[in-house]
Formats: sequence, C-alpha cells, structure tokens
Amino acid sequence: MGEAKETLIGLEIGIGIITFLAAVLFGLLHLGFPYLAGVLVGGVVAAGLAYHMYTTLDEALDLGEDSVNYVRKKSILRILIMGLAVLAAIRFPQYLNLLGVGMGILSLKMSALLQPVIQTYIVSKIYRKGE
Repeated sequence: MGEAKETLIGLEIGIGIITFLAAVLFGLLHLGFPYLAGVLVGGVVAAGLAYHMYTTLDEALDLGEDSVNYVRKKSILRILIMGLAVLAAIRFPQYLNLLGVGMGILSLKMSALLQPVIQTYIVSKIYRKGE
C-alpha cells in the first residue's frame, strides 16, 4: 500500500477517534442533541475533506504545469464546503450547534497533529503484521 494511502487512513482513523471522544464528552456534559449532531456533521465533513485533499494531490501530481490552478480551485471548493457546514449550523441551531461543527471540522487538524502517534501505534500494526 502506498505511503499516501496509509497517511490518509491514519488521518481518517484519527478523525474518527477525535470525533468519538468529542461526542462522548458532549454526552457526558449533557449538552444535548445539537452539540452531538454538530460534532458528527463536522467529523463527516473533516473526513470528506481529508479524502478530497488526497485525491486532489494525487491528480495534481499527474497534471504537471496546470496543477497550480487545479489545486487552487479544489482548495477553494474545500473552503466552501466548510463554510456550508458552518452556515448550516448558524441557520439551524436547533439541530446543529456551531461549536460542535467547529470541533468536528477541527478534528482534521488535530488528527494531523497526532499523525505520528497514529501511524506508529495503529496503522503500522494493521498493515505491517507480517513484516
């Protein structure tokens, strides 16, 4: 399996762990359904953004000189998707909490910070058992 694919899997695992921990925290604090729904929506958005970044970089490596504009357009698309999630939380506060959505989206950043730990203790154990 390629190194980029393993990194993506590590990011997705990290997003899942952080989203789960945030959901449990909100559940223990009895903050209600909108917080939980916000974290879950933000986590799904973060996982989608991670996959989109992976496919964008994979395709950009094949483009050559046109890759700068391609990556820029895809980056703007990711920003718009994050903005739509935030706008949904602002528009429907009875269903989604803005803080929860923000925490879910930030799970992508937190997962990137935890990437060395996740790669060492989780991903390497899953994909390199026979080595």
